Amino acid sequence: MSIDAKMKRIIEAAEHRQWHKARQAAEDEAQASQDPSLIMAAAMLHICTEDLRGAKQRFVQARSVDSTNGLALFMLYLIDWMQSRPGNDAYREQLLALDWRSAHEFYGYLTQILEKRIALPAGPQRGYSARENSWLHYIEGLQARKQGNASEAQTSLEAAVLAADGNSWVYYLALSALDRIRENQLALLEPSDRKRYVSAIADFEHRHFAVREKRLADRDELGVLTAKLNQKSILPEERRKLLRRLREIDPENVNLIVAQVFLDLMVESWNQALNNAHAYLAFRGRENQGRLQIGLLAPEILHKMGSDDAARQALIDFRKQTVNDWYRRIAATLLGTMGESALLKAAAGSPECVLTARTALGFWAEGIGDANGAVLHYREALGSYMDEMPEYEFAVRRIQSLRRPRSD
Repeated sequence: MSIDAKMKRIIEAAEHRQWHKARQAAEDEAQASQDPSLIMAAAMLHICTEDLRGAKQRFVQARSVDSTNGLALFMLYLIDWMQSRPGNDAYREQLLALDWRSAHEFYGYLTQILEKRIALPAGPQRGYSARENSWLHYIEGLQARKQGNASEAQTSLEAAVLAADGNSWVYYLALSALDRIRENQLALLEPSDRKRYVSAIADFEHRHFAVREKRLADRDELGVLTAKLNQKSILPEERRKLLRRLREIDPENVNLIVAQVFLDLMVESWNQALNNAHAYLAFRGRENQGRLQIGLLAPEILHKMGSDDAARQALIDFRKQTVNDWYRRIAATLLGTMGESALLKAAAGSPECVLTARTALGFWAEGIGDANGAVLHYREALGSYMDEMPEYEFAVRRIQSLRRPRSD
């Protein structure tokens, strides 16, 4: 039986909220396989059945199979938090050290919230995607439950369930926690109050099933479109069309606008890129990789379009509003208050920093008409080998464009 078939059997039980049956199915498969997805399924379903000890064993195993598994690392920290014990400081410190360079930066952000270093953001659209929104509501629900506020916990967990996308484990974590809250509340209510409570549950479930049905219906198309979007062999213009469709299906995914800006730039649609950059920055999200990328690109686009004064002011504003020291250094270099050689020396130990510094310098050089200087920076950017970051393909496309013969 394929891994997909095994996972389908596990997920079918979880979709029907048969938590113990799903956990047993996952355990049966995980015991016979070292596949990371099956180990994670077993770990998550131990959480869904409140077996934190069993969950911890599986998450430790998941990390031993894949030391880069950021979700498993966060769940190990979360188990300690749930049990109100210090636990393994190494988990917390690793999570708190995650920054814009990490694909798992969001789990570090959640850790900061649980450690009360930063406040939980308010409002329905708290994160950059449905998955992030769901996690934030789930964390809020866990905090309320820990404080003994069952009503607030239920409200937050319901929001987490409705926000979750079709492929995220947080959906099952929130749904199983919601089932337990309801069960406990029903046991405490007087018979006269139970009818209203059961009616409210039924109303929510009607809405829940409608939302879930739509999420699952969109899931396959989202998967196909996302896979195509990530194929660099497809020309940027074609991928822009794919991206427009993706944004129609998944309007909550603000991250898609980041990809849109880079693709606009690759086809030299400067006005469209600037408009999309401003649309992205209008969303008041946390300072993550996308926000840093677009926050820096917006003044660079203005510079490329010949709006030098506006570009300089935008750079000054970006530097004032930005906490991240590395991006502040890049902005300072473009403003001329920090030397280029000092920036490149500071970047030398990090390929992500090399890439972001060189592409910024290259695009800024374009703005002053120095095509040869721009190409030199872009070529150095490719030496970072960070081809999973959008700046890398941007550098490739700009070299191609700048070296293309122009007709007068």
